[in-house]
Amino acid sequence: DVQSFYILPILGTSLYNDVPGTLYYDWGAIFRYNPNTTQFQILTSFNPSIGNAKITNSTRILYHSNGKLYIPLVNYTTTTSYIYELDITQPTPIGLPFITIPYQTGEIFLSEDTANLLGSNYIFGTTSLGGTFNNKGTIFRFVPNIPTPLFNIVYQFGSSTTILSENPSGPLLQSPTIGSYNIFYGVTNGSTPTKQTLYKF
Repeated sequence: DVQSFYILPILGTSLYNDVPGTLYYDWGAIFRYNPNTTQFQILTSFNPSIGNAKITNSTRILYHSNGKLYIPLVNYTTTTSYIYELDITQPTPIGLPFITIPYQTGEIFLSEDTANLLGSNYIFGTTSLGGTFNNKGTIFRFVPNIPTPLFNIVYQFGSSTTILSENPSGPLLQSPTIGSYNIFYGVTNGSTPTKQTLYKF
């Protein structure tokens, strides 16, 4: 069940993507494919002993300018979420320890458009759950290139009585720069039609 609706652009000579459910009891895998040689290679696969975390059908892997892939994972039993870091700059890609999101979040959506924003080291993302306002989801950012990743929640859905958006259901997408501002858009999938919105950040 390869997620063909989203494949990373060719990096060097290869394509990268995820398989959400064929190996190790449906925990998923990351693969690489070289269209010139037709070589197919499983780079890493996940199993219950590693945080009981899975690749989901909505997982969208992210390539960062540091040469690494970032793969969101979720444990549906505890709603604990992780980000797996895979270094593809090495001849044999190296998987690094899980980055644990420091709050219960449900699914994570990483934003490719923010990965190289103005030379920033930040990666932005959204979470479908989490936050302190009735579990309505968050927008977060983190710095991946340090021993202990730095996380910041930059917005919590449900924190406003006038903004009804709840439960993000996808990544942030960048619009053309307006003046000195970088504008991003996202969508939510709240419990009622008025909470299913297009929002601007």
